[in-house]
Amino acid sequence: MKLKTALFAAAATLAVAPAAHAYQGFYGAIGAGLNYMQPDQDVESIGYAPAFDTEADFNNGIGVYTALGYDWGNNFRGEFEFAYRQNDARHYAGDGLGFSGWSSLEGDLQSLSFLFNVIRDFDTGGALTPYVGFGIGGASFQNQVTGADGGFGQLIIDDSSKRVAYQAIAGFAVQLAEGLALDLSYRYFAALRAPEFDGTIDGSPVSIRHDYDAHSLFAGLRWNFGAAAAPAATQYKDCWDGSSVPVAAECPPQLTEQQSANLDPVNVIVYFDYDKSNLTPEA
Repeated sequence: MKLKTALFAAAATLAVAPAAHAYQGFYGAIGAGLNYMQPDQDVESIGYAPAFDTEADFNNGIGVYTALGYDWGNNFRGEFEFAYRQNDARHYAGDGLGFSGWSSLEGDLQSLSFLFNVIRDFDTGGALTPYVGFGIGGASFQNQVTGADGGFGQLIIDDSSKRVAYQAIAGFAVQLAEGLALDLSYRYFAALRAPEFDGTIDGSPVSIRHDYDAHSLFAGLRWNFGAAAAPAATQYKDCWDGSSVPVAAECPPQLTEQQSANLDPVNVIVYFDYDKSNLTPEA
């Protein structure tokens, strides 16, 4: 429960100020990888006597996905994702109180999910773009297992259950070419409420409630069909002299008023004595 609470809290931090992004428009994605079921999945009987409450473990399995989405060009994307996950069953553990569990199981647990994801990219200005996201939708879980002996007898489960499912996403994309990126991601995928499956124990009807929590590591490719997003328009401001400059730039300095000199000629009379060059006292 603490893990689920932390993931919901992390998803709530997605809404941060947007920035310019490389593409705007539709995109498609495919991927595959490892699906790891969280150990000790809780399994308990419903209306069966004697009741049992045990834990299930699974081998590492596979997961594949495909998605179609739209990039708004502001570092936010929305996409519809279809995914398949499969894990072989290993055992249902005993409880130490007389129930030995089914130590060896045959069969697997599968899920088919259809989710809507909201993803926030973090534009670094380079070829590497980290992202986080959150998805919610529906899933169909198929449980097909048989166990030879668990103290109660032979267990046979062959049933499906539909539940609301969700996932938390973290990863990064590496630009490979124009419009093409390598997509590496981790996804925590779980049922909002534990699926329930019908089966039999030595021919007697039994229903079980089975948790589902999976950790997926995917590698895939993403194709951007849209054009490169246009850069943000430059904002201008008006200056004192009637010119316009970008908001971040400085206006031309204003000229200070200066007193100009009077260069007009001045008429004066100069007196000389007759046939002399010395100035008279009056001059």
